[in-house]
Amino acid sequence: GAVGMAGALGVSGVTALKTGNLAFDLGSFGVLAVLLGRLGLPRVYALLYWLHPFFLAIFWLGYVDTQLGFLLLLMLLGLAYATHPVHYVVAGVPLALAVVMKPQADMFILMIVVVSGAALFAHRLLLPSGARELVRRAPLLLVAPALVFAGCSALLATGGRSLTYLAQTNLPGELARVSPSLNDNAPNIWYPVADHYRHAGEPIYAVVDPKIFNAVGTSLTLLLLVGGAMLVLRQASLTLGCRALAVFAVASIVGPMTLTHVHENHLFYGAILAVAMIPLVGARSFTVAVHGLLALHFINLAGRYGLGVNSLSGSEPVRSLVAAYGSGPPRLVVAWSAIACYVLFLVAFVDWAWTRSRVRPSDHAEAAALGDPVASGVS
Repeated sequence: GAVGMAGALGVSGVTALKTGNLAFDLGSFGVLAVLLGRLGLPRVYALLYWLHPFFLAIFWLGYVDTQLGFLLLLMLLGLAYATHPVHYVVAGVPLALAVVMKPQADMFILMIVVVSGAALFAHRLLLPSGARELVRRAPLLLVAPALVFAGCSALLATGGRSLTYLAQTNLPGELARVSPSLNDNAPNIWYPVADHYRHAGEPIYAVVDPKIFNAVGTSLTLLLLVGGAMLVLRQASLTLGCRALAVFAVASIVGPMTLTHVHENHLFYGAILAVAMIPLVGARSFTVAVHGLLALHFINLAGRYGLGVNSLSGSEPVRSLVAAYGSGPPRLVVAWSAIACYVLFLVAFVDWAWTRSRVRPSDHAEAAALGDPVASGVS
């Protein structure tokens, strides 16, 4: 589409691509503002998405993740308005488009499976009524993705591909083959590990062994996803929309920080949801952790790629950053800072979950009487 637009309008391919990205960015900004309002949270927090250096760098460098982010926000907006089973099926339509666009959306599918599985243990887990509604209807979110996936597979089969071609390209093993790196330029917990095993002058993405770490990363991620989902589902004070936001925030933040083969842009989806989580959590430690994590990823993008051909990237501070990033202690500082930020995030999240779980039912009733939109369920 971008190539066709460039030819028709007589502009460069980069201009055409970023014009499309800008359209999705505008859409994401609008949907995020509406979503925050629907959840009873201040819409002004959508400006963080519009103005934060990390998101500006993602746009500057031309990643198409903004298109996928728009679809995922649409799904959450549909869940925030869902009052009937059919609404859950409709909310799954943008998710279906995301799944056949980029495999990173599979992390959301995995979280839906985890939440759906919680329905089997709802009574044993002592889940509140709001959580039971979400786990009971979560499987409906998979209807549209299943139909679209099957339709695309059939379409590819008519062109000579195998009927399982699309499924094979989405399997973890296939993704690992395409991107075998232990760390693919992402400041997550595997960066210092890969840095330890790489040879002098070797890029971080060239490290592929020991392969056992791939299984370790996958196991750790699954454990954190299940544990994080259970923490969110057990919060009695959350409305269905807020609960859905928190559940998918866990998936989109934890995955890029604990999986191997992760690229530097894969936190984008978690970053959008983290912005929305700031007013929901309302804890200073959580706010600091989110901004620290986003700042770290911005520094990683700027240090690794610069910011294009312009006076800013030609300035002495940026040139020094890029030069220092490739070798020497600064790269280890960045890596260990990633771990510190991630640990801070986990501590803040667990602290929030523990605090919410310790609130007595009478406190919820009192909050509802005072007009608290989250506690009363008005939103």
